[in-house]
Amino acid sequence: EPPKRGKITQEARAFIEGLQEYLRRLPESTRLVFLEPRSLAKDNPILKLAQKEERGYAKEFKPPRRGELNWWITQRVKSKGGDILPSAVTELAAFVGNDLRLLDQEIEKLITYVGGGRPITEKDVRLLVSYAQEANIFQMVDALGHRNRRRALTLLHELLDGGQPPAYLLAMITRQFRILMQIKELSQGGASKEEIRARLGLHPFVVDKGLEQARNFSTSQLEAIYRRLLETDTAIKTGRTEPTLALDLLIVGSSG
Repeated sequence: EPPKRGKITQEARAFIEGLQEYLRRLPESTRLVFLEPRSLAKDNPILKLAQKEERGYAKEFKPPRRGELNWWITQRVKSKGGDILPSAVTELAAFVGNDLRLLDQEIEKLITYVGGGRPITEKDVRLLVSYAQEANIFQMVDALGHRNRRRALTLLHELLDGGQPPAYLLAMITRQFRILMQIKELSQGGASKEEIRARLGLHPFVVDKGLEQARNFSTSQLEAIYRRLLETDTAIKTGRTEPTLALDLLIVGSSG
């Protein structure tokens, strides 16, 4: 695990040297991937190492802005054999934001519901998009912020019992904590509610709720929970932990 922010430079240097040595012995069939939720500074040692290694490279994936997002949704629907009205595109973008994985899941659900017989409408989006479940997601995050483990677990299992797949719930929870981290950073930097909404391209309700929830967590707590979310995602995808158990462990570990 890389040294935590704020540790001495000597520890960071030792980590990079050890990583360099490990990369030299990496088999041809293996690739090591680092994922960072935020942009790295140009002088970041991991970034420099990626540029220095013969097989290494770094790529930044920026989320699409509002106009680009509408285009992406339209093209994604078409690529799956569907059609969608412009008003439905706008509604879907407002509800989900620029989380492309979550958007892809919602598009798949909408196309299945419509069945290819007609374009996806604004009404379809409002009916099917999982923000019908948003209240429970927000309440679960509220419960975590107030360290109410029992309430958070109860809400989680209500969603599971309602037929929501564990992987989808994890994506929704991850998205909400990513938003909280962004909102907290911007608000601490003096950004107004309107500026936050414009910068992140979020629905006003999501920003209002995010500002309220962000007060219940310190920056370090949000970062720790986000790391735990990424670890849970890996545990589920690699089959290391059964999905429902992984979510239970996530809630228990995040509400302490």
